Amino acid sequence: MRTTQNSMDDELRIFVDNSNLWIEGMKVAARAAGLETEQDPRWRIFPSKLHQLICNGRRATFAKLWGSIPPPNPALWDKIGEIFEVDVSKRSSWTNREKQVDVKIGHCAGRHLERVVANHLQLNTVFVIVSGDGDFKDTVEEIIKEGIRVEVWSWRSSLSEGIRSIEDDLLEVHYLDKYIQQVGFIEQTFKINAQKIPVDRTIIFPRPLRSNEHNGIICAWMSELQVPSYRYESREGLADAVLDARARFNGVLDAVFSWKEYRDGHRDADLSLTVSNHYNRIEENVPLPRATPPSIVEDEWTDPNVSRNRRQQRIPSQSCRYRIHCQNFPDCSFIHTRDDAEYLRTFGPKKLRKVKMCLNEICPFHNRPERCNHAHSEEDLFCPTCQEKGHKKNIH
Repeated sequence: MRTTQNSMDDELRIFVDNSNLWIEGMKVAARAAGLETEQDPRWRIFPSKLHQLICNGRRATFAKLWGSIPPPNPALWDKIGEIFEVDVSKRSSWTNREKQVDVKIGHCAGRHLERVVANHLQLNTVFVIVSGDGDFKDTVEEIIKEGIRVEVWSWRSSLSEGIRSIEDDLLEVHYLDKYIQQVGFIEQTFKINAQKIPVDRTIIFPRPLRSNEHNGIICAWMSELQVPSYRYESREGLADAVLDARARFNGVLDAVFSWKEYRDGHRDADLSLTVSNHYNRIEENVPLPRATPPSIVEDEWTDPNVSRNRRQQRIPSQSCRYRIHCQNFPDCSFIHTRDDAEYLRTFGPKKLRKVKMCLNEICPFHNRPERCNHAHSEEDLFCPTCQEKGHKKNIH
């Protein structure tokens, strides 16, 4: 990796992985603000300032951003569309991840690489990849082999070891951490009809007296929370964000408490929030429920809850098809063998490659298929279930 002064003659081709940039940016923002949460969901990206930071006076001949189809917010994506060409994909209903975004970016970069080489533009061309994802390691290496410079812009904590391991003067890595105030901002308000807020994430403040003193007290207390976001009941002002919960429930409930009031009055109680997981495996040495319900009494009536209870007593009996490649372990709803579970606990899920055929007709790895994450022949296909090559998953 190198550190050089940019030339104003450089022509940039910019490829942005929006989800990697935004999700990791929320984590960096939370750490920078000293929050006790993993992410600060209020953090947003300034597309124009990100573009300006990367270009630094140089000309971008191509700039494209890949992301997922977002909640309805056309104004945001219109603004991004003014700076970048935008490609959005639906998220997987199973993993909630974007479908093959890294593959799309790799294919697009490969097509641009062919054009640059064919037109002998290597000298002044710079490929810019805004992501630290390790899936782009092969793409970076292919570009470097053609004698073309590459810049990787990434958060320090999310830069993969694969990219870190590349030692070449043509690769330049820029960490975005020191520019977090420049390329992003904290969104502290919600538009009235932009999105819904779940009630379990909402704090309702009793309406104070209409005075600057009381409003100041409320605002000061909210500032101590560090992460509140204001939702306006109307567009008229901050006062409308305060809902008169006590008056609304007067005569309906005996009392209305804020979370802070309730917590202060129950210091000895365990008030920690827990989330149950119905798919956890049953621990060893725990007695299992009986396989059959008690015998029915001698009359003709049957208990309608018998079959329902029987369904609830069932435990997973099907083995996980992904085995040591399972991304959901230890919360996977399928069974893992003792050896597979030990591997996953020790090393984490192993990267899964070659499970699908490569659909890119101009794949840059056509002559070196071992470098491609997808298979180029039936013999190259890998089945994670049997850990053997030569066929697709679940076809034996």
